[in-house]
Amino acid sequence: MSTQANPSEIRYGTATDAPLTVGSGSPPDTSVDESFQPWRDQSRSAVERAQSVLADLTEEQKIRVATGDLEVLEPYGIPTLWSSDGPAGITRPGTTVFPSGFSLASTFDTGLAYQVGSAIGGELRGKGLSVWLGPAADVARNPWSGRQVESFGEDPLLNGVLAYAEISGARQSHTIQCLKHYVGNNQELGRVGDRGEDGVRTPAIDARISERALQEIYIAPFRKATAAGGTGSVMGSYNRVNGLQACEHPAIIASLKDGWNGVYIPDYSQAVRDQVAAANAGVDLPQFDQGNGGRSPEMYLDGSVSAERLDDTVFRTLWMIFDSGLVEHPVGQAKDNVSTPQNRQLSARVAARGAVLLKNDGILPLRASSRLAVIGAAGPEAVYTIGGGGGATLGPDDLVSPLEALGRHASVIHAAGSEGILSKGNPIDVSMLRTPDGESGWWAEYWDGFQQPGNPLVARKEAGIALAGPPESLGPMFSARWSATLTVQESGLYTFTSLHAGFSKLTIDGATVLTGERDATKFVHGPELPVSGSVELIAGATVDIRFEYSSRPSLFGQAVALTWSTPADSGLAEAVAAAASAEAAIVFVNDVAGEGADRTSLSLSRRQEDLIRAVGAVNPRTVVVLNTGGAVLMPWLDSAAAVLQMWYPGPFFGQAVADLLFGEVAPAGRLPVSFPTASENCAAGAGGARTYPGVGNTVSYDEGILVGYRWHDATGIRPLFPFGFGLTYTEFSYTDLQVTPAVEGGAEVSFTVMNTGERTAAAVPQVYLTSPDQPAGVQFAPNALAGFASVTLEPAESRRVSVTVEGDCLDFYDETSGAWARAASGRRLWVGASSAEIVLGPVPLPHLNASTESRMA
Repeated sequence: MSTQANPSEIRYGTATDAPLTVGSGSPPDTSVDESFQPWRDQSRSAVERAQSVLADLTEEQKIRVATGDLEVLEPYGIPTLWSSDGPAGITRPGTTVFPSGFSLASTFDTGLAYQVGSAIGGELRGKGLSVWLGPAADVARNPWSGRQVESFGEDPLLNGVLAYAEISGARQSHTIQCLKHYVGNNQELGRVGDRGEDGVRTPAIDARISERALQEIYIAPFRKATAAGGTGSVMGSYNRVNGLQACEHPAIIASLKDGWNGVYIPDYSQAVRDQVAAANAGVDLPQFDQGNGGRSPEMYLDGSVSAERLDDTVFRTLWMIFDSGLVEHPVGQAKDNVSTPQNRQLSARVAARGAVLLKNDGILPLRASSRLAVIGAAGPEAVYTIGGGGGATLGPDDLVSPLEALGRHASVIHAAGSEGILSKGNPIDVSMLRTPDGESGWWAEYWDGFQQPGNPLVARKEAGIALAGPPESLGPMFSARWSATLTVQESGLYTFTSLHAGFSKLTIDGATVLTGERDATKFVHGPELPVSGSVELIAGATVDIRFEYSSRPSLFGQAVALTWSTPADSGLAEAVAAAASAEAAIVFVNDVAGEGADRTSLSLSRRQEDLIRAVGAVNPRTVVVLNTGGAVLMPWLDSAAAVLQMWYPGPFFGQAVADLLFGEVAPAGRLPVSFPTASENCAAGAGGARTYPGVGNTVSYDEGILVGYRWHDATGIRPLFPFGFGLTYTEFSYTDLQVTPAVEGGAEVSFTVMNTGERTAAAVPQVYLTSPDQPAGVQFAPNALAGFASVTLEPAESRRVSVTVEGDCLDFYDETSGAWARAASGRRLWVGASSAEIVLGPVPLPHLNASTESRMA
C-alpha cells in the first residue's frame, strides 16, 4: 500500500498553458510525451505517481478532471471510473445480495467483514465497474432512522473497525470504495429539504452537534476507515451540520482530510447547494460516472476556486486511482452474472451469524420433524432487504423463503395472520363514506402549491384515493384534502395504509391515525415504503375522517393511495387455530425502512402485536422472528418464549432462520444497538421533538457524546436489551485476565474463553474502558467499547484470546484547545458479554496513569 502524505505538504506542478476557453472550437491536445513517464513506474508511491501526472497536466486538463471528466486522463493510462451503489452488495442484476449492515455488525467479526468486502469487490470488477459506493459508517444515534440498518450500529469503534475490514477486503480486487455518509447523517426526515414554491429545495435538516461529539462519535469511524490501506473516497451527506451543508463545511471536511489523500465527493443531487462553496470547502470530484454534478469550468477560470484548490482536487483524484491499483489492473468487460455459489453461501452465512437471539425460555433449538405453525409474512412477501438505492430488487426465484426452508425440517401449517407493514389492504368501501352533501364517496379539494389558504383550485367528489401524479390543471407541487364521514358495518380493528411520495396524514374525529413523509413510494430498490396506522371503530357509529396530502417532501414523483384492512380481512382466527394445533408456533413480524423513509414508530404495527399475543395465548412454545430495521419496543415480550432478530437478512432469510431454529447453527449475533424500553428512553427520544425529528428544521444532539449504551449507562435508564447482548445454545466461561502495555499508550488484553456447554458456538467478548478521574469537569461515558473479538469454540474447547486496546481509545477532544488530549488517570478495563454484563475485571491500568498529553486534531 502507498504511503500517504499530507496534501498541504505536496509540491504540485505548475501549468504554463493558456487558460481554457469554454466553447472554443478545436479539441484539446491530449497527447503525452512517452519519453519520460514516471507515473508508470510501479516502484514509486501513489503520491509520487500522482504528483508526476499533475505536473504534466495543462490547466484545461485539470479543469476537465475537476468537473468530472476523467477521460482526459486516459493517455496517461488512467481509467475512467464507473460506480455502483451499495452497501449490501452492488445493485446490478447478476450479483449477490448480502444481508444488511446491522446483520454484519452483529457478528462483531472483522474476518467475516473482510470476506464480504472481498466478495463485493470481485463482483464489482466482474461487472466492469471500479467504484463501490459503500460501506456506510453512520453511527446509529436515532432508532427511527430509515438507513441506520445500512451501517454498523451505535458505537464508533465498531463502525470504524468493521468498515475498515470490509473496505480492506474489497480493495484486494483493485477497486475503489466510497465510505458514506459524512457526517451527522442520522435521519431521513428533512435530509434534502422540501420542494420550494419555486421548485428549488428548501434547506436540509440542520444537525446541531457539539465539536467534541462530532470528533469522538461521528467523525471517528471515518477517521479509522481512512487510515493507510483504507478507503480511497468518502461520500458527503445531504444534511447540514451546525448551519452549513456537510458538503460545504470547510472545518469538518478538513478534519476528514487531515493525513488522508483521498477524494471527497457529495451524495447525488441535493448534497451541494453552492458549487463554488463546496469546491472551496473540500469537495473534490462532483460525482463519479463522468458526471459534472452541476459544476462548471467557469468557477475555476474566473478565480472563484483557486489554482491551489484545483491542483489539490486533481492530485487527490490521481492518488485515489493509483493507490487502488486500477492503473495496473483495469477492469474488463462486464459479465451478465458474477454471483458465485461461494458468495451466495457467504451471504447465507452472514444472515445466520448476524441473527441475534434475544430471548429463549428453553424451547430452542426446535426438534426436527415437529409440527410447526408458521404465521405471518414468511413467503416471497416477506421483507428481505432495505428499501432505497442501497437495497436490491429480488424476484421469487432469487429467494429462499422461511416457509420453504422450514418445510424441509418439519410439517408446516401456514397462516398469514398478518403480512406486517406491507399488507396492502383494499380501497375503502365507498358505500360507507358520505360527502358533506350526503352522497357516497370523498369530498376532494386540491390546492396549487403547498399551503391551503382560501378556496381550493379544484373541488369535487371522488370514489377513492389513488393518484399516480398531479390531477389535471395542477403542477407537480400541490396539496390535497379528502373529507367524509365514515360509518362501518362491523366493529373491530381497522388498519389504514398510505403509500405516498410526499407527506400524508389521516385523522379520525381529530385523532391522528397515521402520518409520515416519504421521498418515494418505492426508492429505486427493495420493498415499497408505506405508512400505516390502526384504530378501533364501532359498527353504526359515524366518525369524521380526513386525509391530507402534500407533494412538498417528495423526491421522486407525486403519488398517493389510501387503503384499509377491515376486521373481516383479519387472519387472526386462522392463525390462532393453526398455532393451537401445532407443537410450536413461529410468528414472523416486520417493518420497512430505507432511503427517504424513517420509521414512523418503534413499535410493531397493532395487528402484529395483537397477533403475537393471540398466538402466545394458545401456544406457550411461540417463537417471534423479528425482521426490522432497528430496535423495537416489546410490550408483547411475555407472550413469546423466544425472540430472534434477523435485520433484513437478504435472499437467504429462510435458510438462515431454519438453520438457527433447528440448531444446525448456533446463534452468534450480538446487538450493535441498544433496545430501549420506551420511545423516550433513548438519547434521540429523550428530548422530544427537539432531539428527533427536530424543531424548525433543526435537530439538536443534546446528548453530546452519550450515544446509545453510553446514554443508558450515564442516565441509569436500563435498556430492554443492551448493546452487545445476544444469547446462544451454550455457555462460556472467562478466566485469567491479563493486561500488558502496548505501543502508543495502549494495552494488550488477554484472557481465556472456554465453551462449557454442549454445542459449538461463537463467544463475542467485548473490552470496555471506564471513564478517567481527570480532567475534572469534563464529561465522559461511564463505559466505552475499546475492543472486541469473535471466537468459535467446540464443546469443552478453550482458547486464549488477545484484544488490542489502541492508545487513542484513551483520548478525548478538548474543545477549549481544539486538540486531542489523553485522559488516562484512573481508567479501568473490563471484559463483558455485553455493555451491561461484566465477566472479567474491572482492573486498573496503572501503567497508563501518565500526565495528560495533547496531540493536534
